[in-house]
Amino acid sequence: EERDEEEGEAEEDPDALEDEPPWLTRLRCSFHEERWDTVTAIVMAMGGSPQSRLLHITLVQEVMLRSPDHFERLLRAFWDRDIEPHHAAELYCDVEPWLREQEPRDATWHIALRALLRAGRVTQGLALVVWLEDQQIPIIDVCVYTVPIRFVNEEQGYRQASRLLGRMACRGIEPSSVTFMLMVVACSRAAPPRMEDAKFWFRKWECRKRREGGKSIYDKADIDRHAQIFCVMMHGYIRAGRIKDCFTLLGSMRRRGRRPSGMTFMTLMQTCMWYSTYGIEECRQLLRIMQQMDIEPEGQHYDLLVHGYGSAGQLPAALRVANRMREAGISWSNRTYLHLISAVIAADQVELSLR
Repeated sequence: EERDEEEGEAEEDPDALEDEPPWLTRLRCSFHEERWDTVTAIVMAMGGSPQSRLLHITLVQEVMLRSPDHFERLLRAFWDRDIEPHHAAELYCDVEPWLREQEPRDATWHIALRALLRAGRVTQGLALVVWLEDQQIPIIDVCVYTVPIRFVNEEQGYRQASRLLGRMACRGIEPSSVTFMLMVVACSRAAPPRMEDAKFWFRKWECRKRREGGKSIYDKADIDRHAQIFCVMMHGYIRAGRIKDCFTLLGSMRRRGRRPSGMTFMTLMQTCMWYSTYGIEECRQLLRIMQQMDIEPEGQHYDLLVHGYGSAGQLPAALRVANRMREAGISWSNRTYLHLISAVIAADQVELSLR
């Protein structure tokens, strides 16, 4: 019995514990020296291992021994290097009481809010926004309300997302063009699409863009974002079965001096194939519009049409489109061959597929 008691005391003695593993020592040193590449590499390597809990405890200790700025830099490193979002969310939840006492700058709260939302913790993210409102912290700005819109819409629906704008108005915060753009996306992705609301937010977006810049809202410097919001509107119209409105919007782009790109047409063609009953005919019409606007179709546009004809069992039409690609000087890609082989097999012409 005395021997057993001595062995029990030896097990509880801290000096009897094993030395810290080398990767953990390297993690502490890298954090202290702010070598974020090394820190994130260790998190990626050990995050899914049985020692992930030890990793997480160590990160919490290192953060609380330093300043909120180190916490912010760590979360930004997670963001930049595509670390699994749950790591950042769990880290924030453990240091949250300490972080609130430190009164960090606004950028720290922004990155913490984004970490919660990316990890799917929308309710916790909204609770953080409410706490910031209750504390009457002056850092509450348009970003705090704009970032959650997409995540709230995906989890709780359009109505809950639109309430964020009402809370902004109560605090006298004016929405930005990005806020209105996200509302257009929310309306377009609703089930069913809320296209009348989308048109309302689209007009708000145009007015805001005019106020944000003294020059045209369709200036070439911001060309990608303008094309994106038009694509979002067209996507919603196609999902709602309003194809004519989609083509009307294409004409509206031209009247506004905004020339669609090949990617715009690719988005439209894909959406037509997925959601429209007459997807093939509409894709053919889009190809003709591209040629009328002097936009050269690329291989991916033809491939989509080949796939559509093949899936519909129209092998001769699929072959004609593939031959048009060669006539236009576009080489067949692996995807083209895959679609053609699938079309030939679907037509019960196995020998032709081997050729």
